[in-house]
Parts: sequence; C-alpha cells; structure tokens
Amino acid sequence: MKTITLLFAFLPVLIFSQGKLKKKYRQNYTGTITAYEIKLGDTIRQVSPAKIRVQLTKDSLFLKIDRSTYSSGFQVSNFEKDKKYLKLEVKFSPNGLPETYILNKKTKTLIRKGILPSPDVELILEKD
Repeated sequence: MKTITLLFAFLPVLIFSQGKLKKKYRQNYTGTITAYEIKLGDTIRQVSPAKIRVQLTKDSLFLKIDRSTYSSGFQVSNFEKDKKYLKLEVKFSPNGLPETYILNKKTKTLIRKGILPSPDVELILEKD
C-alpha cells in the first residue's frame, strides 16, 4: 500500500518535470530555411528561403517563419546516451504534425528536423 501511495505522490513530479528546460537553454535561436522544391502532381514548385527564429522558454516553444508565428508546449528527453543532446518534441495546433528539435548542449545550437520536403535547419544562439 505504501508503494502505491509513494508512486502516486511522485507521479505528478515526474510528468510535469519532463516538459521543463534549464534556464541556460531558454534562449532565442535563428537561422535560414534553404530553398527547396515541392512536387505537386506534374508541377514542381520552388519554395524560397525563409528566415526562422525559435524562442525557448521554460515550457513553451515559439516559432517564427518569416511573418507566421506558432507556439506550443514541448516534451524534453535525452537524445543520446552521453546526454550531450536534448530532444524537444512539439505539436503545433493547426495541423497537429509533430516537429522535432535537437539541442546540442555543448555548442548551444538547435537543429529543426524538417518535415519532408522541407530541409533540416541549424539554428544558432542569438547574441544579445
């Protein structure tokens, strides 16, 4: 009985601590999505390069691509066994498609894994 009580006492702590990010990683990151092509039926469309900015807060990710802005909470997990990387999983409201971001803790760079056909983007920490 005591083990069940202890489990339920610590369960909220485990669940809610998963989405928190240490203060030193709560920064703004910027980069550029390179141009790419989309094939729609028989036609091929060119997508122009776009500026991208990601702001990480304690429990939210704010994404700005050109003039469009999105925000969502995220799940944090270790990506590698050596714990040099953090994996942030995000689902934005309108489409619900999951996006993955990889944070390199040593270099403080953020990789946005592109949803095909969009390419991956390396985002660099903004200097104040």
